Amino acid sequence: MAINDYLLVLSGEDGGRLPSRVIRHLRDFGVDVLNINYDKNEEFSIQILNDFDIRIEANGKIYGTPHCFWCRFKLTVGTAGIGTPDECIRTMEWSALARGLGVLLEPVAFNSSASKFINETKPYQLSLARKSGFKVPNSVIAFGKQAAQKFIDSEPDVVMKALGYPIVPCPDSPDGRSPIITTRVDRSAFAAAGDEAFLNNPILFQHQIRSGTEYRVIAFADQIYAYRIDDDVTKRRLADSRVFQRPFRLVEASERLEALCLEYMRISGLNYGVFDPFADEYEENWWFLECNPEGQFISAAGNNYEEVMYVAAEKIYQMYLTNKERIRAAS
Repeated sequence: MAINDYLLVLSGEDGGRLPSRVIRHLRDFGVDVLNINYDKNEEFSIQILNDFDIRIEANGKIYGTPHCFWCRFKLTVGTAGIGTPDECIRTMEWSALARGLGVLLEPVAFNSSASKFINETKPYQLSLARKSGFKVPNSVIAFGKQAAQKFIDSEPDVVMKALGYPIVPCPDSPDGRSPIITTRVDRSAFAAAGDEAFLNNPILFQHQIRSGTEYRVIAFADQIYAYRIDDDVTKRRLADSRVFQRPFRLVEASERLEALCLEYMRISGLNYGVFDPFADEYEENWWFLECNPEGQFISAAGNNYEEVMYVAAEKIYQMYLTNKERIRAAS
């Protein structure tokens, strides 16, 4: 007989994105967890029987449709630019599996796959941020050099960033890959570059905020944890500082910051996410930079990591119990 009373997790590498402690806490709560991990190359098979009805064979057991599904694998295919053709295909296929299972298991998903997928794009995030009450730096999406020139000429300081989260080969990186990070626009280099250099992808150009305080916020649907970043805000996510561990410090969130983040969570349909906001000197104005719908927990390291891991497990556990009762009542 197939096991249905369990939690299905689809995950990638740890690295702060899949806290194994969360799964450990869930198991301590008495939850049977099946973790299908991209990086472990463990054999499994999935059969799609009909709507909201699946069969998984893994670890010598047979599983049916789970009571809860937690996807910790990136749904976009930006990582498909990595390495060899085989590695690219592998990543694209896993992304497709994550999206497919997310849609199929949407009724029991902890973080809606549909919400995650659309929230991974900068244009949609900026729109939600404005609706939530955040201020958004002056921005433009441009394809081609001349299209960007007018915006660059109108702003004193400009950064450029990818619209999603693309990854490129990087021989100097330990794992051979590197994200395309936010880059300050060098006006002389921009003027000297040919138009063809900007005709590969649409690029988001944005006013660079050069004063204030940067925060990292780990948010759940009904509570947040705020961390102040005590370094130069002008280096935010730029190449000269990205490679170093940034100094995160747990602080009490202001009522305004909490309200903004929770409103974003509400209208986005997310159950958790991680924000990068800026505050002015008096914390009257909060500027939105991005929200990662996958969740990043590195800011909790050295602060309240164990507490955040436990709370994350509690949130998933509560949804697991709710789904379990709902499914029982319907059967």
